[in-house]
Amino acid sequence: MASSASSTPTIWTHDVFLSFRGEDTRTSFTDHLYHALIQKGIGTFRDEENLKRGKSIGPVLLKAIEESRFAVVILSEDYASSGWCLDELAHIAEGMKERKLHVFPVFYHVKPSEVRHQTGNFSEAFAKHEENFKGNMEKVDNWRKALGEIAAIWGWVLDKDSKEAEVTQDIADKISTILHRMPSFGEDLIGMGPRIEKMELFLDLKERDDVRTIGIWGMGGIGKTTLAELVYNKIRNQFQTSHFLHDVREEYEKQGLVSLQNVLFEKLLCCSGDDTHNVHMGMSSLKRRLRTKKVLIVLDDVDHQKQVQALVGNDWLGRGSRVIITTRNEQLLKAYGAYHIFEVEKLNDEEAFQLFCKKAFKKGHEMADDYTKVSKGFAKYTNGLPLAIEVLGGALCGKTVAEWESKFAKLKEYPDDKDIFPALRISYDGLEETEKQIFLDIACFFKGDYRDRVHPIFDACNFHPTIGISVLQDKCLVKITEGNRLWMHDLLQQMGRSVVLGESFEPGKRSRLWVSENVSEYRDSRSWDDVNTVLEDNLGTIAVHGMFLTLPAKEEIELDADPFSNMRGLKLLKICNANFSECPEYFSRQLRLLEWHEYPLESLPPSFRPSSLVELRLPNSRIKQLWHEMRLPMMEKLMLIDLSDCKCLTKTPDFSKAPNLMGLVLQGCEKLSELHPTIWDLQHLAVLSLKDCECLESLPHSICLESLEFFVLSGCSRLERFPEIGGNMGHLSKLHLVGTGIRELPLSIENLTGLIELNLEACKNLLSLPSIICSLASLKYLHLSGCSLIDQLPENIGSLELLKVLDACQTAIRRLPLSILLLKNLQRLCLAGCKGLQLPHSFSGLSSLVFLILSGCGLGEGAIPDDIGICLSSLRVLHLSENNFESIPESISQLSELRELSLFKCCNLRFLPEPLPLSLKHMEAHGCPLQTNYPKTLNVWTSAEGICTIDCRDSKGDEVHRLPIDEEHGEQLLPMYFEDLIERQKGFELRVTYTRIPDWCSEYSSGTSVTIQLSDSEDSNSLMGVAVFVFFKILENSSEMEETFCHFHASDGRLLHRCVFGNYENFRVGSHAVCCYVPAFSLPRNLKKESKGGLRASVSTNRPSLKVKGCGIRLISHQDAAKFAHDFSQTALQDVNPNFGPHCKYMIDVALKLESSGNVIEVDYHLRERPSTSTVNQGRSTSSTTTSTDSSIQPVQSLLSKLYEYLDILYFSLSSCSNCNKKKKEKERLLKRKMFRLYEG
Repeated sequence: MASSASSTPTIWTHDVFLSFRGEDTRTSFTDHLYHALIQKGIGTFRDEENLKRGKSIGPVLLKAIEESRFAVVILSEDYASSGWCLDELAHIAEGMKERKLHVFPVFYHVKPSEVRHQTGNFSEAFAKHEENFKGNMEKVDNWRKALGEIAAIWGWVLDKDSKEAEVTQDIADKISTILHRMPSFGEDLIGMGPRIEKMELFLDLKERDDVRTIGIWGMGGIGKTTLAELVYNKIRNQFQTSHFLHDVREEYEKQGLVSLQNVLFEKLLCCSGDDTHNVHMGMSSLKRRLRTKKVLIVLDDVDHQKQVQALVGNDWLGRGSRVIITTRNEQLLKAYGAYHIFEVEKLNDEEAFQLFCKKAFKKGHEMADDYTKVSKGFAKYTNGLPLAIEVLGGALCGKTVAEWESKFAKLKEYPDDKDIFPALRISYDGLEETEKQIFLDIACFFKGDYRDRVHPIFDACNFHPTIGISVLQDKCLVKITEGNRLWMHDLLQQMGRSVVLGESFEPGKRSRLWVSENVSEYRDSRSWDDVNTVLEDNLGTIAVHGMFLTLPAKEEIELDADPFSNMRGLKLLKICNANFSECPEYFSRQLRLLEWHEYPLESLPPSFRPSSLVELRLPNSRIKQLWHEMRLPMMEKLMLIDLSDCKCLTKTPDFSKAPNLMGLVLQGCEKLSELHPTIWDLQHLAVLSLKDCECLESLPHSICLESLEFFVLSGCSRLERFPEIGGNMGHLSKLHLVGTGIRELPLSIENLTGLIELNLEACKNLLSLPSIICSLASLKYLHLSGCSLIDQLPENIGSLELLKVLDACQTAIRRLPLSILLLKNLQRLCLAGCKGLQLPHSFSGLSSLVFLILSGCGLGEGAIPDDIGICLSSLRVLHLSENNFESIPESISQLSELRELSLFKCCNLRFLPEPLPLSLKHMEAHGCPLQTNYPKTLNVWTSAEGICTIDCRDSKGDEVHRLPIDEEHGEQLLPMYFEDLIERQKGFELRVTYTRIPDWCSEYSSGTSVTIQLSDSEDSNSLMGVAVFVFFKILENSSEMEETFCHFHASDGRLLHRCVFGNYENFRVGSHAVCCYVPAFSLPRNLKKESKGGLRASVSTNRPSLKVKGCGIRLISHQDAAKFAHDFSQTALQDVNPNFGPHCKYMIDVALKLESSGNVIEVDYHLRERPSTSTVNQGRSTSSTTTSTDSSIQPVQSLLSKLYEYLDILYFSLSSCSNCNKKKKEKERLLKRKMFRLYEG
């Protein structure tokens, strides 16, 4: 009883699976091959180095092999010593036979014959396997057989003389060629062939250099995503890079646009987007990075145009790029300007019948005649909707004809033009009761949650989730995403919720009640009416299984009685942003999940005795004592307790009743001073966070939590001793001790064999770093900045072969051990503020370094190795400011990836690099008074890379600066300039002739200070900076040099930060304004906490002639940085005098008259121009010239015309002949005055 139609072909998730032994080739050949494949647009899977490895191959890798077209097996000397590798190999060999998997072996420093016959190292490895697997020799035999089969295939042989770069490129080229010739895997999917052909016609990839966006439009469940996936997989190898971004609408609601942008950074550009803090920063960076690349991007399930704009923008992509957008909103595609819009039509009757048969009948079985008629009836009923066909076919698979006819008779009760819920309901009705419960819980509560989180909750409900979720997957009701999240189609979710709504007309008698935080207009929703009615009128019953009340804003709910007293069967309860007039005190003993944000009582009630509780989350609550321990039952299923930011909690409870606890989150419990000793008996504990527990003073002498993976003590400033590691704690991967008072690390830290990240920032009492730390072979991130007493790194630090980040800024380190050159994977080295630092004579070995920060180290002439440009080929950011050298090595010009170079306040520096690297975007070299080979100006220009700057001004010239942007382009370019500064976390100051506080200020006052309240959204994660606007008046001309300050205070009066405004000696009598932007990093990290909710900015000066008339302030978040940049630029542009043009013409006339009379003999000026091809640098544009002219008419006219075009003159002087008469001197004085007015603005 199955169809003879072929089964659905494999959906290839990956093009290539890489099999290799990590210790042999992970960071060398395998890494190079991986990037060569990615550059070709070939989707490649390689297991992560932190993937937990057991005794046998895991399901993730098995699935990856099965979903790959090719396998490249890198057979190295010790490959066969790993049982894990051999398991992979056996599965690859099996796939080669059964699924026609293409296999390419690479013989890396081994001979093919050695592998085939298992001699040499391979012989020794198998001897050990035979000893270890005496009881399972069949496994070893399978390994031998697989190895022989793979080694018999033609492949690449590399010896020590081979050029690895050529081999990796050859492999990538070969696979790319084969992929290009392969037919699409989905061409035989029913009904898809013609649709794919039409899409290819729209895309028109042949000899087309334009950029096109194709929209795929249709109703839910029609097959938009499937079509996009098929087209994507067929054409993606014709692009430099590509990515399919799934579920844009849903991910946008949960994670926001920045998260989606970061995915594109990772997948398209093979780099992290961690530095992308807001949408506009991401847009700017993506545009800059993608505009030269031919890319293919699919945006799946888009529902708002701003999603498209934030992810692919307009005119962002390189020539030949293609964008595919799937959506239910045709108008969105029209508004964006899609090149073509393809409406996906329903399947016709024949296609629907074929698809139904493929789903309803098992492979290899022919369909009996008595199924034909009813099969066609089912197919016709679904009205050609693929989702309904698949779900219905899956539900009927394996059933008898009689069962089919019964189901069909039930469906016939609904007219064909009704919605498809009845068809989807057929599949639901065929589930077992526990499977139904899982399905409904996912539809109502857990869609998008991690399976690993939800599984224990379902298990505690006796739903048997392992088999239940598997059945739901088989029946196409639930999917597991690549991120291991539970997902279902919107129509299935709606169907599930309709099942609940149909349980009873009275909401209190239904099994589930919910209000989603994603619904902005929740007050108009039926779900809110239902929940509110049940709570306020106390209409709940024992039938209520779960209630999720998660509101987007605070809501007051009036109660007449305890609404939970009648919900004795309640298992799932989540409350967020709901304030009850009286706090309920009854909790069902059946609870599996209790999550209540800002729980208002000081303790859970005495009646709280849920023996089956799995999760207890009470963040930001008033809890002082968690529970009444005397009456508490054993809670063996309790896995997580979250009491974060419970400010009143002073001690933890006894955890002996929760022996299987896996997560304990106590961060932000400021008054917590006592940890119950039973914490250290929790042998299943994986996460322990005590961050910012400021009153915590001690831990046990020794700890041994074998399962602990993440341990956070940052902010425990009174903690002076870290405990001994008393045994095996090899699972601990992250240890954060930022800002603690610890004095030393115990030698037993060597027992943390799996440690990946050690953060010791601002441990000001830490005396030294023990050399034993270099035995931590897994360590990748070591943070020591602010450990002011540490004066040396361990001599054997080079043993940390996997180290990626070493941050030792503001330490007492004076010398780097030579072994640091062995850190071949090091990407970030920060040593700023290490006074008297001595660098090694060479940077050889640090080819992976991306960030090198050496500011303020007192480096003298010759301190920087000459080979910096040769060895640091990956370097993007180089900070060398505030050092003492006179020049830097010429090889710096060879840093082809360098984007940012900082050399400011290098007072002895005489020569800047020449030429500069073509990749350079920002160079700061102001305050270098002795340098002579670059004009001492600030150059700003736009290019394909965005705003570019070279700042070589003298420090004294910093006070006055007008941007080199003309009126015509100012409105477009100024916002880009300011946004770029904000993105780079740069402070800046702008002087304008303004007579009022601008509208963009959130708060303002007419005095010398202004205060702004910080809401919950202004935290360290969202705040970019603070802008202060000061309106003042100069009462009289003065040469006084007194400084003007802006102080930032907390609401309790504590000084948080101080900045200095420039001097105002050039400002004339009258009204003026200055705006100062302070980046967030200059302020306390947790600004809301440190400021006690209020930030006050006050302006003070010792200059009696300056009177402050008013102040304004605005907090700049990630979300509104672009808006602020726009508003700010409008303020700046108002500084342009509309009479400027006529004024310049008048000046030209005066200058010409003076010139002709012989009164002006020299004009000296510094003028910034647009970038030109004639530069002091080879191959790059610069926008700076420094010119001295004679007294001819042309230079004067040129000067003033440039002045008119760019609004930008900094210095000039006029000198007259000694025999000028009084009248001529008066003309000269008049010209000087006019020029001074122009300069002043």
